[in-house]
Amino acid sequence: MFIKLSKLVSLATALPMTMMIMSCGARFSSNMNQGSSTSASSATYRKIMATATSADICATADEYISVNNTCPDGQVITQVKYASYGAAANGSCGSYTAGSCNADNTLSVVQAACLGQSSCNINANNGVFGDPCPGTAKVLTVDVVCGSSSVTTPAPTPVPVPTATPAPSPTSADICSVAAEHSNVSSTCPAGQVITNIVSATYGTAPTGSCGAFVATSCNAANTLSVVQNACLGKSSCNVSADNGVFGDPCSGTQKVLAVDVLCGSSSSVATPTPAPVPVPTATATPAPSPTSSADICSVAAEHSNVSSTCPAGQVITKIVSATYGTAPTGSCGAFVATSCNAANTLSVVQNACLGKSSCNVSADNGVFGDPCSGTQKVLAIDVLCGSSSSVATPTPAPTPLPTPVPATPTPTPVPATPTPVPPSSTPPSAPAPVPAPVSQPPGSGSWTFDLDSNHNTFGMVAIGDAAYLVASGSGNPYAFSVNDENQKIIAYLTPVNQGNGTYRYALPTSRYGYFEIRPTEGNASSLIPGIGSRPAGLLTYAVTQAPDTNPTNDFQDEFAAIQGTTLEPGANALGTGTFPWLGYTTYGTGYYSWGECEPNQATAATDCANALANDPNPAIYQNSKINPIFYMNSLPLWAVNSSNGSAFSYPPKDMSQWQAYLDYVIPKIVSRYSFLPTRKYQITWEPNQGWGWQGTDAQMLQLYQIAYTEIHKYDPNAVVMGPTITGFGPEMNTQFTNYLNEGISNYLDAIAWHPYPSLDQIFQPTQEDVWIGQFRGFANQAKGKVMPFYATESGMSDYEMSLSGSLPVNASPASFNIYHALGNVGMALLEKKDGFAMHEYFYTADYSAQPHYGLFYNCTSAYTYGPSKTSPKVDVPMIRQANIILNHSNAMGQLVAPGGNAGVYVLYYQNKHSGVYTVALFDPTGANATVTIPTGVSSVTLMDAFGNASTVNTPNGVLTLKLSAEPQYVQGISSGALSAVTPSPATGL
Repeated sequence: MFIKLSKLVSLATALPMTMMIMSCGARFSSNMNQGSSTSASSATYRKIMATATSADICATADEYISVNNTCPDGQVITQVKYASYGAAANGSCGSYTAGSCNADNTLSVVQAACLGQSSCNINANNGVFGDPCPGTAKVLTVDVVCGSSSVTTPAPTPVPVPTATPAPSPTSADICSVAAEHSNVSSTCPAGQVITNIVSATYGTAPTGSCGAFVATSCNAANTLSVVQNACLGKSSCNVSADNGVFGDPCSGTQKVLAVDVLCGSSSSVATPTPAPVPVPTATATPAPSPTSSADICSVAAEHSNVSSTCPAGQVITKIVSATYGTAPTGSCGAFVATSCNAANTLSVVQNACLGKSSCNVSADNGVFGDPCSGTQKVLAIDVLCGSSSSVATPTPAPTPLPTPVPATPTPTPVPATPTPVPPSSTPPSAPAPVPAPVSQPPGSGSWTFDLDSNHNTFGMVAIGDAAYLVASGSGNPYAFSVNDENQKIIAYLTPVNQGNGTYRYALPTSRYGYFEIRPTEGNASSLIPGIGSRPAGLLTYAVTQAPDTNPTNDFQDEFAAIQGTTLEPGANALGTGTFPWLGYTTYGTGYYSWGECEPNQATAATDCANALANDPNPAIYQNSKINPIFYMNSLPLWAVNSSNGSAFSYPPKDMSQWQAYLDYVIPKIVSRYSFLPTRKYQITWEPNQGWGWQGTDAQMLQLYQIAYTEIHKYDPNAVVMGPTITGFGPEMNTQFTNYLNEGISNYLDAIAWHPYPSLDQIFQPTQEDVWIGQFRGFANQAKGKVMPFYATESGMSDYEMSLSGSLPVNASPASFNIYHALGNVGMALLEKKDGFAMHEYFYTADYSAQPHYGLFYNCTSAYTYGPSKTSPKVDVPMIRQANIILNHSNAMGQLVAPGGNAGVYVLYYQNKHSGVYTVALFDPTGANATVTIPTGVSSVTLMDAFGNASTVNTPNGVLTLKLSAEPQYVQGISSGALSAVTPSPATGL
């Protein structure tokens, strides 16, 4: 992080090494050199242990980690001797007894997943078992017995799971999989076989029974069997997402499980489900083939994941039989049947992405298709035919009549001085209802406390359409409240509902994405809701976004948005990543493997490091969360440097051979533990600005990098070694950077890491942002002799960066500061992507007292320090989530420079790498709210506000006229021909 020199001196002497080099990053990734009994230490080491007796095979995993039980070759799990999820079990392997809290369904869930299997994985998660003791960290303990295929089967309850055919008794042919909500079930047949029958499929609370005889509970989605049949029958393997977006929500507010039991055999014996009678409309009048057609290739994916369609070798996709995006279709492969919620453009989008290709990927996302039914989880279902390239069907555009000529954008409501989002040129289907009159109720009185109640109230986050409440506890008459948007405009008045026992609940609006403030409309607001940490008095905040993104990297294929800063809520994992899926981050750095973290004490260095690596919780968290790590190698132990101030920060090793020896020890372990990554990235130094961030010589810096580059590539040939990670923006960075390049550091770098930290006025002055970034890239490329990838591994907006705002109207209204704080963070990400950066790292998750307002969340703890247990979102949060949905999976195309002569306006173009869809980001930070005209090449586009609320806008003559504000708007669906005037983005070097 960028700390002015006056702040750095005091901070350097006050903080231990861990905090200096990870001052808001993995603050609690290791406590080896700090010794702690604080709440941080309880989240530090999440482990998985496996033991065995002569007959018992036992495994224990902390919450959010998976238990794995594997039998010896030729054996299967014949008995689940013990299983508990809750407090740590007493006793030892073979003689466990339950602790003080235990989920009642643990045994049945584990039996369903494991009996008859040679191995099984179960995630220790409330989503699988429910939460037997809220606020307590939980442990999953499993003890199984292996043997021949003679399985001890628990007696099921008498209600059978609906099946396509009567479920057979358990046999060796059954292949069963169980997955918690928001993860995937994978079913794979032996070589040469395909899935011939879905014996049972349930989505709801965990079924009872065991593999071959699953028994549904009363909470089970009625369409589970048909969805799984459509996705799996006739395939050698299939993946189905355990998600409300696929099956709907059979029991709202309850964590759900998907359990699937399949049979495999020859392709001639595949069972055919009976389709519903109404076919999905297709591009031509040709009837859809019957579901028995062997040529149909069908794929189904939940919202926020991808559909992949692949033809046999030598063939291409010749026709899109059907394509639907909305609620899950009925019917089966070859005769999918659309529901009433189906995006009208689905077929044309899929045709453009897939026809004539041997394979294609299409994202199931509102950003691609728009939102056909706001607040409902959606599914993308595609049925294609393959054949020779000479038989590819040419899609006929739907005859869209041009509307009566009208201005492209209706005359807008007069815009006040405060930057306010301008309504699109047609009313969004999800537009907020008119604000009702205030609720009639007696004046509030008495003493009350207030908090949020939702599935994710620790962070103040709500998935769109989920139930959420303001909860008042106390005595007297309940007070009146309103909900305000980011411009502090009232959008709703709340109604208190008596729950008894001195408690009232007020239902909150959650039907639109955005940032919302709950404010009292009577009484003394600051007294009713006192401030805490950094959250101001008089309000509570919440954000409505898409559901958490459980695969932000698209299986480690994509990266862009990264974060520093963590949360330590009850049950947090060792990395403190609780907020990450809500914002869709792809990358999070760890210092766990750095020298200073692993060997803080010279006398016990080898033992310390061996113990830390033996109890390493991080690889499983990264792999399960589908997040990329960056390995921060910059921390050195104090004993290994010649320090004059009691801190190792900024000093080189006094013995470079020890630095080499440590890398020889740890890099092979990183490579082995993170083998699931396509590439591994290592950042070597942290803000080595000369004068305060680097106390060594230029020759020592060069030697440090030469050793690191050589040792890392010896064990990890495809590694990306990055640095030098100077901080600053402008002349200082120019001088520091060119000095290191002149010394030859580029010979030992695969990419440039940088902490830019521009002030607000520098971000939004093209003569600064474009010129400085262009110069830095030019220097690096010239030194290396090729295009160097750039990684912005920190950038944020504190009071310091916000104070240098130039002529921008940052303080035009009480809401303006918050909007411009969000724009500073999101705008920098949008511009860095446009400028060819590989990554942008936001700094920082939550506020901390040392440097006010860096946080994207308010810190809602009295300690007001790193890793808070409770947060509350700022405007930044939903705005960043929407930007990340676009930027994580896109390539930059370029910029429309000074459209219509408006030099301060930004019009930036991106293209989704998987779907090919173009997105344009438009905003005017100057406060002038300029009107711009851009070509679209089509008769209508999808317009989204800064948070992702979408509407369809007509663009007569292929032109869109739009009034802008400081908040970004996004346009999707333009044609490639509309980019003719765009100045291209530079190459990324990737």
